[in-house]
Amino acid sequence: MGEFLAAVFGIAGIVWIGLMLSAMFGVLQLAPKGQKLRAYHQLSMWQFGQIRTDLGPAAEPHLKIMRRGAYAFVALIAVVIVVVAVAIFINGNPATPS
Repeated sequence: MGEFLAAVFGIAGIVWIGLMLSAMFGVLQLAPKGQKLRAYHQLSMWQFGQIRTDLGPAAEPHLKIMRRGAYAFVALIAVVIVVVAVAIFINGNPATPS
């Protein structure tokens, strides 16, 4: 069962990375020649409102994908933290000697 879950999460991670890169390159193509680095920085800091202001409504479809990806990333991290906390609670602290 563990191998199956690892495979599912691995495939989901690869798909997520692909979607995020696609959206990122879509936004960067919309940026004017001298502002690509600025747009990349704003993407890395998740400043979607500033990007929308700078690039206009043409960036909106790409920003929706990026926003959903950011929410999915935060949700995944929260799930991992909860699973680890539950595993420690059920099994006890593995760092503690018996």
